[in-house]
Order: sequence, then structure tokens, then C-alpha cells
Amino acid sequence: MRTAIRFPLDGTQISAEVPDAFVNREAISYITSGQTGPVSLQSSDSPLVEFATQGWRPSDAASNGGTTIELLRRADAADAGLIVWTLGAWRTWSEFRTSKTRSMSSAFSTLAAAVKIQPYVDGTPQIRLAPGFTAGNPRDLMLRESVMLRAVDDAHGAGQQIWSVGLRLDGAFGRQMRKDNGLAVVVEQPTQHGITVICDGIRSASAEIERIAMSVASSLN
Repeated sequence: MRTAIRFPLDGTQISAEVPDAFVNREAISYITSGQTGPVSLQSSDSPLVEFATQGWRPSDAASNGGTTIELLRRADAADAGLIVWTLGAWRTWSEFRTSKTRSMSSAFSTLAAAVKIQPYVDGTPQIRLAPGFTAGNPRDLMLRESVMLRAVDDAHGAGQQIWSVGLRLDGAFGRQMRKDNGLAVVVEQPTQHGITVICDGIRSASAEIERIAMSVASSLN
């Protein structure tokens, strides 16, 4: 199935032929500033993302650019906070921790003011940053933006031979790679678009994992 994929922070849009089962999208974007250090922002339109079942409960609310922003907290972790932006079927969220020098209200206010979520023309979330905040450094593998597509019947891929198909903005730093820990296999296939296709699953499905990674990579346009 030809699938359009957009990176919320970078704005790059590309399409690829992805197996029909992989329709639940989850993007991971990174921002940095002198105030907070690296912060991860996850965005998903999957109905399988459910915060209440993980113990999160509403605590506060705000708005930025017309987008509803909620602060969720856990009864079993007083220093943990989850900030959630809601845009139609999409939610963007970031988990954070407080400290002696950073209160819950201060952390919530800082992130709520720093990040504005607005829709692209296709309805997917656009992450816009306030002055002082920048996108993650592409030279750092751990701070590169990515979009993951998971099987429709399970957000975590449990019970599936192929767990996910992902695209990561690697620019000129992409490398062909195959990782095998004896139980699972991860295949990374860079492309001329500066986007690396990543596919993972159980070791017995390694041939199919490699085939899907190569097929998706060759179909990008």
C-alpha cells in the first residue's frame, strides 16, 4: 500500500510502499535547549495509545496556538509528568521528571510555551518551536527524527513476526546495517533521500525482514 509519511518537526514528506498491516504511525522527534537538555516528543494517531491504563491522570491544562495541552501525573511517581498535545486524532506527548530546581508547574509551563502543534495540510501534526529551542542534532544517532509504522492489531508487535517498519532522517550519516542478537533481527537500509528504512522482527523471519527493508527503501519517492 502506498503510504504518505511526514516527519512532524523536520516537515519532510515522502511516500513508500509499505505492507498493508503496518498502519499505526508513531513519530519520535527531539528538541534541545539550554533550559531542558534533549527532550523527546512522540506523536501518534493510533487508538492503541492509552495513557489512563498506564496510570496517568489529568492534573492541569493549557493551550498554545489553539491546541489543547494537558498535564498528566501518576499517583505512584510524584516526580513524573506527561505533557500531551491533542490535534484531532493525533496526540503528541513527552514524559519528564522534576527535580529540586525544576517544579512540576515550571516544567509544564516551559514545554507548553516551547512547543506549538499545528496541522500540516494533510492533517498530521506540525511541531513548531519557540526561540531558544532547536531540533535534535542529526549527527547524534539518538537525536534523529523517525517515524515508525506498527502492525494494526498490536502497538508493540507482540505475536507478530515482523514488528515494525520505520523511517529515520539520517541525512548523510545513514549506514547499511544488520543487527542480530540471536532472538531478534534489525535491518537498516539507507536511501538516496537521506532517509534510512528500518525493519525488525523475530530472528526466524530475517529473510522477510531484509526483503521488506529493501522493498520499502526502493519505493521511496
